[in-house]
Amino acid sequence: MRVRSANKKTSLAALGLLAPLALLLADATAAPPEFRDFTAASCPTCELPPAYGDVITLKAGNTVKGRIVAENDAFYVVERFGQIRVVGKQLIGNVTFAGGNKPSGLTAGDHILLKNGHVLVGTIVEEKESPGLFRLDSRLGNKSQFIAFKTQIASVYKDGKPYAFEPGRRLDYKVGEEYRSFEK
Repeated sequence: MRVRSANKKTSLAALGLLAPLALLLADATAAPPEFRDFTAASCPTCELPPAYGDVITLKAGNTVKGRIVAENDAFYVVERFGQIRVVGKQLIGNVTFAGGNKPSGLTAGDHILLKNGHVLVGTIVEEKESPGLFRLDSRLGNKSQFIAFKTQIASVYKDGKPYAFEPGRRLDYKVGEEYRSFEK
């Protein structure tokens, strides 16, 4: 009877260890976050002309005006006054493009959606397992290069399609009275 009890404890402990792992793996294909409106601070005196850019009408009724710079299976990437926002397709009621037609090439390139809601758009030029990271050349603006650690990534899209990757692991350890982290 005691052996059975010990086995139950072991299996419950194993389940306790597997649950965080399952949550970590589920994070790799997380849905886009709710739309965060553009901040007026980037251009407080600027007003958009009525016919400015592309218009996304959300199911809730409000509109998002800006220039759609990228698209994948899960969301559109919209730029306005240098700010980049993600608009999840599950939130969208209608999309009207400024030129009347959807521009070609929106799904070209790669997109890395971070857990904090920011999105990186460009071309993934390197993926490392240790430390877990992606290096991406931006296709927006000044040819910047970004490094995104896998522990901070919600999802990755290559040429508009979801890309499966091994999420990074964050290892916590104690040095004296201080806790530190190491991303692997």
